[in-house]
Amino acid sequence: MTSSYVLLLWLTLASGQRQILSHQNFPSEPACKAAAVTQVEKLTQPGRTVHFQCLISHEEVTDDRLDADGNLIQK
Repeated sequence: MTSSYVLLLWLTLASGQRQILSHQNFPSEPACKAAAVTQVEKLTQPGRTVHFQCLISHEEVTDDRLDADGNLIQK
């Protein structure tokens, strides 16, 4: 099973609500964090706070890849 990282960037509004600005996929956590730093620097303005989080994303496993007991079928 392969995994990747999802970068979420969001803005906290004056009302306290959050607005998603962007989401992107990266092959590794260091690549995700490097992109996050660049994007936050680019998007941050006075009075505007941009947040980020890199989350691991596992490959989706569908029913055709599982045996009768729910185990992953290795190909």
